[in-house]
Amino acid sequence: MEAELQKIRDARQATFWLPVKAWLMGGVALVLAFALPPLVLILAPLFYYLMFVRIRNTARLPCPRCHKAFGSESRFPLGYGGLTCQNCGLHLYAKEGDSERW
Repeated sequence: MEAELQKIRDARQATFWLPVKAWLMGGVALVLAFALPPLVLILAPLFYYLMFVRIRNTARLPCPRCHKAFGSESRFPLGYGGLTCQNCGLHLYAKEGDSERW
């Protein structure tokens, strides 16, 4: 169970850090935006959508105990959830022996 909780913690930490490809694509988009300003109307919603997908995927990582979404099952989550599972109450930083107590 500790490995699954660590996977959730790592995913939450990496959610708002974009990969190198996204930074390169953003840099190219910024340069092209000065040459072709209408391009921003296409690229800005694309970046917002990609960030939304990352947050949604992180929110829907399965809980090791109940196997339902740990953070949020909402269709449009506003974040990736709190420190406890929304279904069974398992704490994100629980240790193996503490799982019965939570």
